[in-house]
Amino acid sequence: MFRGLDPDSVVYLVLTSGLYGLIMLGLIIAQLVEFCIRPRAMRRYVVYGVAVACLVLAFDVLAVILEPNILKVQPLYVLIPFDILVAGKLVLLTMVGMYCCAATDQVDWPLVKGLLGQQDRRRTIMAWQWPLAVGLCLAWAVGMSWLLFQATSPQISQLLKNVSEVQQAQAGLSDEPSAMLVVVMVAFGFGEEVMFRLGLQNYLALRLKLGGGRYAIAVAVTSAVWALGHANMVSPEWVKLLQMFLIGLPLGYLFRYCGLEACMITHAGFNVLVLFYGTSWIRS
Repeated sequence: MFRGLDPDSVVYLVLTSGLYGLIMLGLIIAQLVEFCIRPRAMRRYVVYGVAVACLVLAFDVLAVILEPNILKVQPLYVLIPFDILVAGKLVLLTMVGMYCCAATDQVDWPLVKGLLGQQDRRRTIMAWQWPLAVGLCLAWAVGMSWLLFQATSPQISQLLKNVSEVQQAQAGLSDEPSAMLVVVMVAFGFGEEVMFRLGLQNYLALRLKLGGGRYAIAVAVTSAVWALGHANMVSPEWVKLLQMFLIGLPLGYLFRYCGLEACMITHAGFNVLVLFYGTSWIRS
């Protein structure tokens, strides 16, 4: 994995990965504590958490069905425990995130609740404004990314090249877009929005009392952590970090005014578009 990397790059990789891992571990521990303190308040949201976990796991199963060779990279004895951990994390983050939204008077699942006949009094925009907000956020993400990459001409990082080459060699996978990769990109978009916009952003808003205009702090911190999770992907490094941070900001406000479904659709849509067109923005 470290083939072709200079010692400074390896140190940077370890530091960024370690910092991100510690932050996410801290988030999970904090949310476990939150659940243990208020288990009754959280249990009312367990159905949503289980539904989210089942949805993401269904994407994983579909990806394996579409491309069974994935199991050469991640065998079942690795994939199943990993998926169980992911499912548990999603259930926890959903329950705590929804509790935090209720406590801070934020929307969470306005579309889902509307379909279930549960009108959300916290809804802040008209129905026709919802797709407009999603479209504008997606257009910003794509347009800004294209302009940024055109201006900086980044290259795929050596680490990402090494990992991709190893996985392709093990499974005989192509680097061309496929139905399996579309499924994976959509699953990533859904899962990350639950983790960051619902889980982390609203937990920060509640515990740090970031109401009103101060909610921008929760949006900015969440965007920064989310950006850090995309480190070691392109060179120069700052390009990817800036790209993700500038996408995370509107996603944070999209959540505040439109709810989680809007963020999931925008994020998944961006991932799919990048899958098909994003490689042309990066030099080989």
